[in-house]
Amino acid sequence: MLHEFAVSPDIFLASAFDVKTDLGEFIPAETHGHLALTSLLKGIERFGVIRNLSGGMWWGVLDGREDGLHPRSREVLKKLKSNGRVVHAPARMAGSPAAEKEWLAEAVASHGAEPKITQFFGTDEFCASLNAADHKNLPAGISKIPYCLPFSGGGCSIKVKRDIDAYIEVLRPLIKYSRSLMFIDPYLDLAAPNYKDFVTLLETIAAINPDAEVELHRQIKPAPREPMRTASDWKQSFHQVIAANAALNKLSISVFVWDEFHDRYLVSNLMGISVPYGFDTTSKDEATRWSMLSTQDANDVREEFTEGDPHDRRKLQRT
Repeated sequence: MLHEFAVSPDIFLASAFDVKTDLGEFIPAETHGHLALTSLLKGIERFGVIRNLSGGMWWGVLDGREDGLHPRSREVLKKLKSNGRVVHAPARMAGSPAAEKEWLAEAVASHGAEPKITQFFGTDEFCASLNAADHKNLPAGISKIPYCLPFSGGGCSIKVKRDIDAYIEVLRPLIKYSRSLMFIDPYLDLAAPNYKDFVTLLETIAAINPDAEVELHRQIKPAPREPMRTASDWKQSFHQVIAANAALNKLSISVFVWDEFHDRYLVSNLMGISVPYGFDTTSKDEATRWSMLSTQDANDVREEFTEGDPHDRRKLQRT
């Protein structure tokens, strides 16, 4: 559900925005650029990350530039970087990209090596020079900002088969780039048969993003027909499974046991997802639909399940 994008460095230049609208009306460069770059920032913060192409040279080109940037660019770049929205991408082609065509070629090569780049953003002039074949190299093609498919402001949902491979396929970009991951499920139980595959999800996190801070949240009330346990018992059950798995030794995992709750979520520093059926799996041919939360809703859930919440909206069960 998290999109990965590639961006031409030229879209951050003031010279990229001296354009006319489709109606022929001229918009001053500073005004047009401010609107376009603000739209880009909001879209990336809601929907995805930008690949730092060519082994980080993309950021180096922009970070070291002293002049020519649009006045809005530095603030946008600073926010994207500090919020973890600029992510490393190994160099895939020989030489250092310079022109937009070369950055596009690097993006296509990056997508070919690790397919997940949804879209490439270039300047109006560059996009006008491309042909239909160029657009077919990436799932959503190439776009001038801010005219980009995922940024329309609407909702985002996806139908997911209820097996661990499907979960990992959908969540892999989020897992790879998140600094924190909160799995919130009232019946999460690593020792239960229907949750045994969840350990595979934890192993995936450990393999591709071992520095992530992982939190597991469940309620103190057990599943139907199971005996009542204390918060200490629940935590011990989780930690026994985690400690017995060598693949998880270096992964930071915290366990929280709360009073009764019903909704299920995955919340990271990049995105929040509503997960109606939680994180268990089934051998039946069943699917569920995951929906992306708004930024405010994701923040609300994060706050609700954070210890010491000043609003006391949820009670943490003590050991």
